Amino acid sequence: MKYLFIVSLCMALGHPLWAQQQRLESQLLYYPLEKTVDSPNLYPQMGHKQRSVAIAFFASAALPGAGQAYNRQFVKMGVFTGTELASILFQRKWHNQGNTDYETVKLTAHKGWSIIRYAQWLNGFSGYNGPKITISDAIKKIDLTNPIAWTNEDIQTVRDLFIAVRAAEDQSKNPKTGAAFSHKIPFFGEQQYYELVGKYYQYGPGWPDYNGADDPDEKVDGKYINAPEQFLAYAKAHGASQALLRKASRISTVIVFNHFVSAFDAGISARLHNRKIAATPMTMLSEAGEVIPAVSLSFQW
Repeated sequence: MKYLFIVSLCMALGHPLWAQQQRLESQLLYYPLEKTVDSPNLYPQMGHKQRSVAIAFFASAALPGAGQAYNRQFVKMGVFTGTELASILFQRKWHNQGNTDYETVKLTAHKGWSIIRYAQWLNGFSGYNGPKITISDAIKKIDLTNPIAWTNEDIQTVRDLFIAVRAAEDQSKNPKTGAAFSHKIPFFGEQQYYELVGKYYQYGPGWPDYNGADDPDEKVDGKYINAPEQFLAYAKAHGASQALLRKASRISTVIVFNHFVSAFDAGISARLHNRKIAATPMTMLSEAGEVIPAVSLSFQW
């Protein structure tokens, strides 16, 4: 028992000393190189500089490709920046051309389609049994082809005739089918006005080359036989201008989408870069007590 007590006492006192020795050896074996070597350039840094995810994201959100340049991904930068420039060029080209063509279309409607001619046709239309539309002397004196020169009184006179025509359309029916008119003429200058006068054959009588037929919707072998040539030409020109404006609108969506994709690509790429392998130079003690270089590696997913 006496010897057992002495052995136990030695172990109890010796264990902390042994543990401290192990900690000292561990610290010596893995002490950072820059604290044990006078020259910091002896073992250059083998890792990589962290990149800001926020900078990458917002740079590309403002200008597609900028975040990719920050990430040193120059091929991606070219793709996103090239898409941005090409989209802007096409968007401006189609938007400007579409607006120019649309202004020409509106001038064609001003000079070609007449609410007076359409009202006169309705007065003689077999499908209309309401009161005759009054076409005042005042409106006959107004130059309907030049609305810019209209006075406030002229504008009200024209509007009054449109109101009377719209009321007559409510009381009109197709003489063959008995179906009510599906549309009413929008007021002058509205977007729908410029569309409808070249879209529905019902408004063919408002063009100067209409043949005077009672039914503008009459078809033979599937073809509208009373459609005036000016109506058809106008419809084609209007459709072409609207197609250009729709293309410009779609390309605007591409521009926004390019900003969105470029920003997220740059942010994700910066984050992935930061999670790649990082290397830090270290020193170790050999069994012979010599200081030798080592590398501590870490990899994060």
